[in-house]
Order: sequence, then structure tokens, then C-alpha cells
Amino acid sequence: MDRIDCGPEYTIVRTKNRFAAGYDSGQIASGYRDYQMLVEIDGGYLLEIQILPREMYEVKSKLGGAVAVETPGVAGGPITGHGAYKEYRAIKESKERRRRTSELAIEREFREADERAKDTKAITTEQSKGVSQQRVSVSAA
Repeated sequence: MDRIDCGPEYTIVRTKNRFAAGYDSGQIASGYRDYQMLVEIDGGYLLEIQILPREMYEVKSKLGGAVAVETPGVAGGPITGHGAYKEYRAIKESKERRRRTSELAIEREFREADERAKDTKAITTEQSKGVSQQRVSVSAA
């Protein structure tokens, strides 16, 4: 594991340790366990490295093509096993990115509104100072 974590050939982008004692594999992943690393290599390419028990690999390999899922409107016909999961995950991550993008847009709008309010307050303050100075000048005359 140390060799993988310290590899000079790539930069680690993200890791998931589904072997960790605190990971609830029963509730979240139906007992699935692995260690995943998303790494970036020269040229900006991203690779996923998975370390999993041999038994899990054998099950994934055998069942990966066992069940075909019809995907209307998708070129290439039905997809199987892990391919169906990858499609599901891509859609889920796309929805999450859209949600985060919407949240960021709303947050940006609030910041911009706050800035406009501060600018308006500053202008109003400057204008009232000018009126006060005019009153002092008129009173002094």
C-alpha cells in the first residue's frame, strides 16, 4: 500500500477505503469492499486503481456480463453488469454536479447582492455627509 500511496508516477486525486473499520459496507454497498484511488498521470489522464479481494474480483468478472439492461435511446444496445453501474454512476454524478453548480450560482447571487447593498449604503452615507456639510455651510452664513 505504501508503494501505491507514494508513487512518483502519478498524483493522487481521491481515495476511497472501503476496507476501513468505520465503513458500513452492509448499508451502503451490499457488502462490497475495495480500496480505490483516482490518480492523474502525465498529460492529465485520470486512472482508477482498485484493490479488492480475489473472490470479489472473480464474482465481478463472472457476473459482469450476466444481466443485460436495455437503455432506450443509447447507442450500442443493452449494457451489462458493471457497464450498467457505470451509467448509473455517471448520471448520479452529473446530477450532483448540477446541484452543486446551482448552489454555487445562488451563493454567488447572494454575495453580489451583499456587495451591491454595501455599495448603496456607502453612496447613501457619502450623500448624507454632503447634505450635512451643506447645512453647516448655510447655517454659518
